[in-house]
Amino acid sequence: MHTPLLLLLLLLFGADALFILLDILAQLRGWPDPRWSIESEGGFGERWQYLKEGCAGGLLLHLAMRGVVIHRRVCLAWALLFIWILLDDALAVHESFGQRLLPQAPAIGEFLFLFTFGMLVLYGILRTSRRAEASWRYWSRRLEAGLLAFAFFAVGVDLLHALVRSPLWHPILGLVEDGGEMLCMSLMFWVVLCLWRSERPGDSAQAEI
Repeated sequence: MHTPLLLLLLLLFGADALFILLDILAQLRGWPDPRWSIESEGGFGERWQYLKEGCAGGLLLHLAMRGVVIHRRVCLAWALLFIWILLDDALAVHESFGQRLLPQAPAIGEFLFLFTFGMLVLYGILRTSRRAEASWRYWSRRLEAGLLAFAFFAVGVDLLHALVRSPLWHPILGLVEDGGEMLCMSLMFWVVLCLWRSERPGDSAQAEI
């Protein structure tokens, strides 16, 4: 692994850790500004997530524009996923659908919506990746692993967070959910950056991870 790439990963994780630490301090010290919480819609941590998701989607769209046909399909599938995650975070899409599906149990509705949508997206990604060259399947498998880890926090821990109302565990689970999502998104964004670097015209060095 190239040293600059490793340094970049550490910087991404370091930024995540900083936002998580600020969230903990805000809760312990009672800071009045809710934007310090990584759970807050439109907060500083949430905007950091928007930036990573948007940049990942943009880099993949850039690769899709100049790749051969099968590569374009793989990159486009992943780009659409990152753009969807960005829109879902910004517009709270799954929360809205969860409320409509099961008004009496919105947490269960959110889970059912995300699980169904996730299975459809994963099927599309696996289908396009299977037809790609081995080098592209290499990158896609790493993004798939990151996506599964992200889903664990975004779906699994999110459901547990919604169901557990303990004054002690509810805020802890919220921190684990959003902190885990931040770290997983940083890892996925880093993989996209490595892929983009490896596919730059005139760059013969392969950014293997």
